[in-house]
Amino acid sequence: MRTGLDDGPYLPGRGPRKKKSDWRLQFPVGSRVGIRGTNPWAGKAGIVECHETFLGVSSIRVGFDNGGAAGVLKRTDLIVLKGGQRMTRKQDYPADLIRQCEMLGLPAPQPEHRFCARRWRFDLAWRDAMLAVEVEGGLWIRGRHNRPMGYMRDMEKYNTAANMGWRVMRFTPRQVKNWDAIHVIAQALGVEVEIG
Repeated sequence: MRTGLDDGPYLPGRGPRKKKSDWRLQFPVGSRVGIRGTNPWAGKAGIVECHETFLGVSSIRVGFDNGGAAGVLKRTDLIVLKGGQRMTRKQDYPADLIRQCEMLGLPAPQPEHRFCARRWRFDLAWRDAMLAVEVEGGLWIRGRHNRPMGYMRDMEKYNTAANMGWRVMRFTPRQVKNWDAIHVIAQALGVEVEIG
């Protein structure tokens, strides 16, 4: 039995077979792309130079705008940029918290504070108050903090910090943007602030 659509055989209960879209059409040679993700080139933009397949892995060679060596990337690390669109860097939420502290007259935290010999770092720390802040991103996209190994490493890090006397507060980017995080931090520091 045929459906009348020329896209594959009819499968009972499923309808016609769907064609897979070719990723080479999504990122054609000469198209402008931005690099996202956690790779070293994240935030840069460039032009697709060619498509490559090595040991069964498909990748895309991108020549960067500022010159230098081209990068070979997975297609999941790329987004298509339209016209004069620029690639925007990931927002720095700990830096936003530092600016909020300045605006409210709170003590300045130390960014990227290393608190033990394991080279673990807090996003922000108030050493005198033994207060640390972590901004946990990637909640809705199964980011590093939500995957099993990342979650277990975070547990080890926070338990070690607690044994050393640190109070660790964890916030989402949304809590930083809507000023909820800085309100809780001010309470922990024992400072009365009027927000909004």
